[in-house]
Amino acid sequence: ALAAPEFMIHEKCVDLVAVGEGETILEDLCAKMEAGKPIIETAGVLAINDKHEIIKTPLPPLIDVDVVQPLRFDLYDERRLYRAIGGKYRKTLPWEITRGCMYQCTYA
Repeated sequence: ALAAPEFMIHEKCVDLVAVGEGETILEDLCAKMEAGKPIIETAGVLAINDKHEIIKTPLPPLIDVDVVQPLRFDLYDERRLYRAIGGKYRKTLPWEITRGCMYQCTYA
């Protein structure tokens, strides 16, 4: 998910933007693609249709972060996982993931 999805969706190389809980969005998106169903039916996506209109689906339910599956480091070549950080080599993935406010907060 991004802090400015309405900005990103207009980039020519972007077909779809996840808005909300990325874990459930990606899982549902993959299931829809595998079943041959329209991906725009996935909750929490922003896309542009054939008429160049922005389509925004409802957000998926929030997830319990305590039950999110651990990262699957076994999917990557072991040599790609290590980076020098703070003077030590640490196992990492080249992803930047955040949770929470990115300046457009709307707390209920």
